[in-house]
Amino acid sequence: MFLYCSNHVAIPIMDMTQRVRRVVILIIVTFIIIGIIHIGTCWLFGVSVFSSRSQQAQNLETAFAMIEQYRVTDYRNQDWCQNIAYAGGQFSDTTHPSTCNLFAGPAPSFTPSATADFRSITQALRRSGVRVAFFDADFNSAGRIRSARFNINCLLCGRVRYEYQPNYGIVPQDIPNEMWFTPINHNWYKVEEDWN
Repeated sequence: MFLYCSNHVAIPIMDMTQRVRRVVILIIVTFIIIGIIHIGTCWLFGVSVFSSRSQQAQNLETAFAMIEQYRVTDYRNQDWCQNIAYAGGQFSDTTHPSTCNLFAGPAPSFTPSATADFRSITQALRRSGVRVAFFDADFNSAGRIRSARFNINCLLCGRVRYEYQPNYGIVPQDIPNEMWFTPINHNWYKVEEDWN
């Protein structure tokens, strides 16, 4: 079977179908590779290589509405430690409360309501595309976030956090061999700490 072009050249339809299939397969494989790179870099570095620090900070801000709605002051979500301190109370699920809980006072086990709230907040953070291990936030009298510190969960980096301090002016001065501060924009900066 042949397809005839306007200049009367016969092109076998089978060859054209095979070419289209190859192109489609190549596109699919490319998207799979990009997806693997995206997911892999999120696990290794806590953020995607396809987004800038500025974009990552903006993405974190998408979770602010949920954080403000629940008035979350402390949140942690790691394999060995899950806890939350928010308008609904303080709850913790860990075998190491002295190193897990980021807040003072008692921390009973999660109630069904606290579990549902924790999941809602976790989903909002996941949608940001930044792997947040834990964060704490302060609120102004209107219930808006005044400042927040988001600690990034990554395998191949030290202690990294994104600090939200609206109109902070100048980042703190680096502490040689201990802490490094990098401006992101007028509201955010990055803090890296040495593990030792």
